[in-house]
Amino acid sequence: MWRSTCSHCRDFLPELEKLYQKYHPLGLEVYALSTDNTVEDWRDFLQKQPTSWINVFVTSEKRNDVVRTYPYAGTPALIAFHKDRRVLSRVLSRENLEAYIEEVLREQ
Repeated sequence: MWRSTCSHCRDFLPELEKLYQKYHPLGLEVYALSTDNTVEDWRDFLQKQPTSWINVFVTSEKRNDVVRTYPYAGTPALIAFHKDRRVLSRVLSRENLEAYIEEVLREQ
């Protein structure tokens, strides 16, 4: 989960891009769900700073469903899923993300 107005999210993008480029060939997928206030804010940001991974806008109508299903405290929120869509971890930090990715990919 992320927002284009979230400074922590924007700061994390280059790091996430490096991880994506390194681990995508090994099976890592990234799905970014934007919780921006408007679809225009989301689109404008991505036109200026596109991402290599899938990025979707969560409408305000669907946002409560997402938060209920995948609770998170704030953005950026990192949730790891297995390829069968099971939640593997809801508590990921930027500091341990690469080690976590390596561990999960080794187990597959």
